[in-house]
Amino acid sequence: MIVAFRRYASSRSGAKLGLDRWIQRSRVLALWREILRTVRRIEDPATREEMRSWARHEFKRNKDVQETTQIRYLISQGRHEMETISQSIGMQLNSWAT
Repeated sequence: MIVAFRRYASSRSGAKLGLDRWIQRSRVLALWREILRTVRRIEDPATREEMRSWARHEFKRNKDVQETTQIRYLISQGRHEMETISQSIGMQLNSWAT
């Protein structure tokens, strides 16, 4: 059990993560899952794939960021962009319903 926890609390390179880094990693993964759930609501397959690809690109582009304050900023920015997308989807769904 302890070995499994240590493996989970480590990065893929095997280096141990500090508590703050581990928390930030959890927040990044939660944001990623939330973005995927939001993108899944897009009805047009081409737009859905474009948004998924864009999100993947942004996460890969920033995967090597090490500074905690920068990670926090990127999480905040990602949440804001996701909320904007979510509101746009909601407006699209409402306009289609009328």
